[in-house]
Amino acid sequence: MSDISKDAQKIAGSEQDKAFHPNCILSPKFKLPINPFDGFESFVERGKLLGLTLNFNSVEHEPKYPVECIAFFDQQKRVSYEVLTQKLSTLDVMQITKQQISEVYQSSIFLNAECGHVKVLSQLLISELQNDKSIYIFFRDGFIRACSEQEAKYFLKFHGEVQAYKEKAEEFALFKNKVQRAELKEKTNEQAQIIGNYLKVEWRGVFAIQYRLLHEKNPSGLQKKNTVSHIRVLDDYKNGRIQRAAGQSLCGAKSKFGFSDDMSDTSSYLITCPKCLKMVNLI
Repeated sequence: MSDISKDAQKIAGSEQDKAFHPNCILSPKFKLPINPFDGFESFVERGKLLGLTLNFNSVEHEPKYPVECIAFFDQQKRVSYEVLTQKLSTLDVMQITKQQISEVYQSSIFLNAECGHVKVLSQLLISELQNDKSIYIFFRDGFIRACSEQEAKYFLKFHGEVQAYKEKAEEFALFKNKVQRAELKEKTNEQAQIIGNYLKVEWRGVFAIQYRLLHEKNPSGLQKKNTVSHIRVLDDYKNGRIQRAAGQSLCGAKSKFGFSDDMSDTSSYLITCPKCLKMVNLI
């Protein structure tokens, strides 16, 4: 076994050997993100208007699971971790070729003996070796397993396709978020200019802090979908019968626990309070 391990280290010098690893093996039940490119064309066009671009301009097709790899999961002959000796439990991945064919038979007998007489190398894999193809033996999910060179190639190819697909999906998700944030900022700035021109005093968009929302994961008390943002005047304001002292909300809403800028949040939000918007003629 030790002789084969030494030879395997020599063989593992090529790029392909370095690339293949049991972690490349994905199950047929493996699930990819659901519809990660929804709204792709719309976001790309909206991004262009904001001066934002994506590094790719077409939707990535979902990788198809290779049929050549399905049989690997139908093989029932595998060795449980519980019956492994200390020597075998350190096995990572080992490539075996025809040049070691005599040692393969010996190692097969050794593996069977070490693993409670459960056959690791099937006749099919031995045939692969006799046809000048290599096989891989490795430790995975608590079992010693083996696969053919062809299976290893397709596992590696599919794993690479999945990684590329997930990377593009993640890149698009970040791009969508960037577009949405830029659009919100643009809309907030446009709204702020109209409100400022109407009020002619300093103001800020704020949320009213709500006690029922204060908890460890939401210390500001803001995270609630139906929480609206108000106009809070920072100077005394008077318009006809409407009078507000500095620090009050324009619509008169009160908050026992203060407003968001009392919690050191000095950013201004898009105003969504209907009463505040009505008082500045925005609805």
